[in-house]
Amino acid sequence: MTRFMDQGDEAAVYSLIVRHLHGEDPEHLSDGSRDQIDNLARLVALAGKGGAHWFLVAEDERQIVAALMLCRSGRDWQSADLGEQVTHPDWRGRGLQRQLVAHAVKLCQAFGIRSITICSQEPEFHHALGFRKTVETRNTLEMRMEIRPRFSVRVVGRRQV
Repeated sequence: MTRFMDQGDEAAVYSLIVRHLHGEDPEHLSDGSRDQIDNLARLVALAGKGGAHWFLVAEDERQIVAALMLCRSGRDWQSADLGEQVTHPDWRGRGLQRQLVAHAVKLCQAFGIRSITICSQEPEFHHALGFRKTVETRNTLEMRMEIRPRFSVRVVGRRQV
């Protein structure tokens, strides 16, 4: 099941991200590693307070096993950046990130967001989800997905009044 992160989920999402980035428990991080994730921890804390950053989570039996960060961006707030995508090692390969991205696309449609950008280290995965290459660097590939509006209006004729 995918859903928005609740405020009570902050510690579990933080721990999942730290394990993904550093392969360690948060209690065993060096000071340098802790500095690297301080900004991310602030985003996790802000996500449940209705800001421009959202975390979506996948859970099983009230245990969070995957998370995805989505940040509204652009001058007109009509674009978004897909941030951290993490899955607990025991739950990889089960389609959880695919479900979370589908949830993020629906969220973007509901808020009138027109495109999602991601700096991908797994371009084949994101290409299969509908993202297309925009810029390539040495280590990552920037990809974008154009979002279709949920509803479209089409005039099929005019009526004389």
